[in-house]
Amino acid sequence: MDNLNAFVRPARPDNSVKRQIQATNLARATDTGRVLLNHYQTTLNNITQTLANSSISKDNFLAAKQTALQWGKRNFRNKLHSSTLITVFSAV
Repeated sequence: MDNLNAFVRPARPDNSVKRQIQATNLARATDTGRVLLNHYQTTLNNITQTLANSSISKDNFLAAKQTALQWGKRNFRNKLHSSTLITVFSAV
């Protein structure tokens, strides 16, 4: 947020302009977060529905789940939180 506030630099701003820019940036960040959350929830629901309608065997599903977990840990490392894994694996 501070980076965004520092990025927008009007000439000779007074405190009112600075507050308005900060409020605009906060609103945009909040809206963007809401859009992303909705996107990921919709995507997870679609994947869950696709899996429910598939004829994949339990063994194949568990193998794919393990592969996905290893891929996620390797590619996202510390960004992949255990709470995310719990959410995803409880949904599927």
